[in-house]
Amino acid sequence: MIIMKNYLIKKALEKQMKINEICKVYKCSPNKVIKIKREGFLKIDEIREIIYKIREENPFFTLSDIRKYLISHYNIKISTSNIYYKLQKEELDNETREFFEMLIEEGRFSELSKIIKFYKISYLKNLKILEKIPDEYLDENNFVEKVIGLCEDYKLNDEIKLAYLEKLEKMLRKRRGKYSFYILLELKIYLLIHLLKYEEAKELYYNYINEIIRLPKYTKMNLLFTFANLQYIYPEIGYKILSIVRKYKLNDEMSEVLKTLYKNLGYNYKSIEIKKDITDDFSLGNYRNFIKHSNKYEPKLIGNRLVLKCNRLISRLLIGNISNISQKINEIEKEIERRKVSIENFNVILAIKYALDNNYEKSKEVLRACKTRTLKCIGDNDFNNLSKYRKQELMLKYFSKSNIKAAVNIARRYGNFYNLHLYSILLNKSIRILRRYEEFKDIVKILEYRDLKRISIRAYFLRRKPVIYIGYQKFEFSKISKSILFLLFVMLNKGKVHINDIKDEGISKNVRSMVYGINRKFKWKILSFKSGYIFLNCSFYLDILDFLNKKDRKIYRYFPFYRFVDKYSFIHRLWFRIYSLNQKLSFDAMPTSSK
Repeated sequence: MIIMKNYLIKKALEKQMKINEICKVYKCSPNKVIKIKREGFLKIDEIREIIYKIREENPFFTLSDIRKYLISHYNIKISTSNIYYKLQKEELDNETREFFEMLIEEGRFSELSKIIKFYKISYLKNLKILEKIPDEYLDENNFVEKVIGLCEDYKLNDEIKLAYLEKLEKMLRKRRGKYSFYILLELKIYLLIHLLKYEEAKELYYNYINEIIRLPKYTKMNLLFTFANLQYIYPEIGYKILSIVRKYKLNDEMSEVLKTLYKNLGYNYKSIEIKKDITDDFSLGNYRNFIKHSNKYEPKLIGNRLVLKCNRLISRLLIGNISNISQKINEIEKEIERRKVSIENFNVILAIKYALDNNYEKSKEVLRACKTRTLKCIGDNDFNNLSKYRKQELMLKYFSKSNIKAAVNIARRYGNFYNLHLYSILLNKSIRILRRYEEFKDIVKILEYRDLKRISIRAYFLRRKPVIYIGYQKFEFSKISKSILFLLFVMLNKGKVHINDIKDEGISKNVRSMVYGINRKFKWKILSFKSGYIFLNCSFYLDILDFLNKKDRKIYRYFPFYRFVDKYSFIHRLWFRIYSLNQKLSFDAMPTSSK
């Protein structure tokens, strides 16, 4: 890098090194050393400086306008492509970064300020460099980049943000009518949104939108995309901005922002067409894929890392993987309390968990504290202010009116499956209705498990025809099959049986199939298999146990339909069949005839 070499020569001269020694060390001519001694190490592109000055004074000039201005006022003839090239800020490569760090370390901020304006220092890659440079030595672009970077990395509290806002007001007043005014305007909008001053940000949008449309493309896009963050509160603004920016051909960085805007407005399929990323599977409801691939990805910014962790946990809840869930929630909560970030995402986790525990009052209490309109509407149970411009809100509106079909159609058309699943749980929608749609296949399973916590099985085997009630559903049997006998066996063992206690080879070898078959038969996940045990997932009543617990076994006092069947004979026969499953079952517990 020439400028760095020149700087090192300048330093050598300051240390009183002889010219011939400098020439040997840096392999340069004596004339170059003498020139640096007279003129300094900086060599600024004068035409570039002039072009920057013209743009600053004439913010709405096109490249052609700048070219004409150069000819008429400076007698400089230059092509529009060359003007475009000179207006572009250079990316910070490794050599330049090393050079900047050297200047920073030595406190040469005055020299640095003359060079840095020609470079774009991204906060994502070089926030540490921006942090070390005092604000007054940064050009407007890099000043904005620095403050946004500090906010994104959660290094500024509200008090400091307000101080920056006051500083910005003074800077903007001095620059009204200049190009740099619009650069700084981006930061003002950003800070207002971060400070939840949405009305003020909205006012800026309507005051300046006509001017913004006339600006050069890059600056115009930055402002529009910053305003687009208002779409959470004012979706109509997000929609208008989307209708403007989607007409332009955008670079990779801008395409990334456009993708985010599409996604935030609920156009998930459109966002994937622009660019695929790790969050797409989550939005589309492919939670297992999201968990698998996101574990290999670690964002640089703390806030993004926590959002990813929260979404992984949400994904686990939505596929019914709730092992160690309380421990995971506690871990994330501690990190969020320490960082004071991603609170909204964490609230979603809590709301889902409370809903799956049937504690909908607590779930709504959590949602009422959310800033996102859809979540707050669910918490307040008020769906009147939802907008048609945001597909998530339109879907929620249909949900609130129990028009599940319309909500499903939106999800199918735009790819809003995460929202579809989330609203179905938080709004406690009927499993009977959700079963009609393939999109709720996994959700129905976890809702069934949830409902099993609040219902019980009532099994009556001492009737003419055995009957089992599960919730509101009734199942009658003309004969007792092996699977029903197995379910009865689990009930008689207080709802928990180890596979080694099952002596029937036909069942012990196919116990998983038996468990799944019973669950399919009753359309509820009433049995589960884990660590060699079969569990009954809900409370139950069994009339046989009730009968066996009676002190006097005069069954006609306790059970209906006694005249249809000899209960004692029935239980004796049943007991021998159960004994074939479990030889440990005691014959002492068998009822004896009182006749």
